Amino acid sequence: MANIKLALLLMALAAGMASAEPTEVFGYVTDGTHALTGIAGANVTIECEDETSATASDHKGFYFGMLDCDEEDEITVTAQKGSRTGSNSDESEDGYAEIDIELSGADAEIPEFPTAAAPALLSLLSFGLVRLRKR
Repeated sequence: MANIKLALLLMALAAGMASAEPTEVFGYVTDGTHALTGIAGANVTIECEDETSATASDHKGFYFGMLDCDEEDEITVTAQKGSRTGSNSDESEDGYAEIDIELSGADAEIPEFPTAAAPALLSLLSFGLVRLRKR
């Protein structure tokens, strides 16, 4: 009976030693075309085994989160901003993982020409009407 208790105690200690450790996960969210331009305010989800953490990228595009992961567990990071999304994975090493994400897809196009041209056309039209009245 003492041997069974000792075996159970050793198994419990081994299970406690194999528990996951806090892992720092950080990186940079970009749009993929301008690697030096970070995407601010992207929703970032970090996953490791059964652990999930949510955060957002800061004003420069950097994000940071913590999860309990075992050494060499695969960590997947997904980011979304508008209709643009991206995902990347890597393994935790020495209590941290640096994982950068490139967003792809396109937000709705903003029609720049009509927006800029309308006031210019209205100005020309009003200038023409004023010239005609002076005649």
